[in-house]
Amino acid sequence: MTKSSLFRDVQEIARSSRRIRLREIRPTDYAFLYERALRPEESYRWRFRGQQPGYEEFVQSLTAGVLLQYIVTAESHDAPLGLVVCYGADFRNGHAYIGVQAAPPAIGTGLLLEAMRIFIDGIFETYDFKKLYAECPEFNMGRVASILNFGFVQEGKLVAHERFQNQDWDLYILALHRLAWRKQEDEWAIRTLQVGTDWSADQEVGQGPSFEVFCAAVCRSLNIDASVISSGTHLVEDLQFDSLAMVEFFEIVGSLGVVMDLNSYSRIRTMGDAHFHFIQASTA
Repeated sequence: MTKSSLFRDVQEIARSSRRIRLREIRPTDYAFLYERALRPEESYRWRFRGQQPGYEEFVQSLTAGVLLQYIVTAESHDAPLGLVVCYGADFRNGHAYIGVQAAPPAIGTGLLLEAMRIFIDGIFETYDFKKLYAECPEFNMGRVASILNFGFVQEGKLVAHERFQNQDWDLYILALHRLAWRKQEDEWAIRTLQVGTDWSADQEVGQGPSFEVFCAAVCRSLNIDASVISSGTHLVEDLQFDSLAMVEFFEIVGSLGVVMDLNSYSRIRTMGDAHFHFIQASTA
């Protein structure tokens, strides 16, 4: 196992992006995590598969079989938005399992997918795992479809493995290989660097952050024809952005040098919304 400095010092565990942070679980987070574990719409997808453990039992179970786990927060405040976890580590054979859980304020913002990207990158940087697995019941595939764009592939399927709502469901075994992840991350970094370079050039000629300049800079990186984009273009309905595309969109906006707060991200529906909140953040 090759160790880097990423997770070595407990005080330096948190890795940050322009939008989110990862930090260790604190006792003050237990109530949040317990409430998430018992919510009917979430509990059947998570560790206890619909069962309702007592509070003390739940707290004691938090570290069982877990290699790493972090609370996800917005960069602008410390309230928990979700959890990322790495468990079931098999160092001899070079693999582990990962999972993610989101709280309502983060749903639709791409924040938890961004956290998962940072988390996965940190795991591969710190440990010599060949691949990471994610278990996904058939009834949950629609909610996690975006992670397939991370490079996950289906490696197995346990037929009629899960019982939910009086029906048997398959359990899918998804795998992310180190080489596939590194290739995708390299491509992502190049696109983000390019948009920042283009934006700097635009500013040097004094064009300023008009909608046209903002839109052109973002669209170049996303390979979208800016000429067909207006302020009313919807990111989801018109451009067909899924959760992962939203992560990339917001990361590209962040590469222009402005950090928006969480409330701004949750209000962005159109390209015009993105430009408006970008201007608001840049003048704050």
